[in-house]
Amino acid sequence: MRATYCGFPLTEEHIIDTELVSRVISRLDNGKAPDIAGLSAERLYYSHPALCVVLCKLLRIIVHSSCIPTDSSVVTLYPSQS
Repeated sequence: MRATYCGFPLTEEHIIDTELVSRVISRLDNGKAPDIAGLSAERLYYSHPALCVVLCKLLRIIVHSSCIPTDSSVVTLYPSQS
């Protein structure tokens, strides 16, 4: 069943643009632990504005191809310091 599942059709409200990516990055919580690749909210927030354009293109490719990279499900949990 999963091989033929396509989900709901995309509409105009589901379009990913650079402004959306920029807004999401600006709303990320600071002070959180980085992911397995070492990316943190601060690194994205203070990066060059062109990063939003590149991330937008990458997300559009992922949505268009309906293929999620296999490494996107890797999660590492660290114990709290408190």
